Amino acid sequence: AMRRADGLLCSAKADRIGEEDFRTGQIDAHRPILPRIRALDYDRKMDLESEYNNRARVPGHPAIVAGWMADSAAFRHAHPPELLAYGAGPREVMDLFLPAEIRGVAMFFHGGYWQALDRHAVSHCAAGLLAHGIAVGVPSYDLCPGVTLGRIVEQAEAAALALHRRLG
Repeated sequence: AMRRADGLLCSAKADRIGEEDFRTGQIDAHRPILPRIRALDYDRKMDLESEYNNRARVPGHPAIVAGWMADSAAFRHAHPPELLAYGAGPREVMDLFLPAEIRGVAMFFHGGYWQALDRHAVSHCAAGLLAHGIAVGVPSYDLCPGVTLGRIVEQAEAAALALHRRLG
């Protein structure tokens, strides 16, 4: 796959792409070889609230979330999770769904644009992986604006470390 990707990139660039093109900290190394994308038309007004607020974009969202909650409650009843704390805070807990024989491990972070929901809303998302022998950790985390996104990233790292310590 790497050779194929390299070949595709080389067709857009005269010489072979080497490690020097992707140094640590070189975030936009791909920009010189990608086609130029037309800049946004800044004369056009955007409603940023509706662009970044799915609740505003999806009028029926309360029914959708209620469906998730019902599906999750049923799944949790059928597959009671092990609770695994990854920090001292009340939301620094994850549900760990364990299969009879563990073939792998995954972690699923709930959505909500860092401002809503918790692990209880998405437990049902573990069903498919669990059915294939994959243990699934589903952590909750603190929400904005009570904490920064940086704090949520720290919590995600702590959750991953706790899951690794628990299951290896």
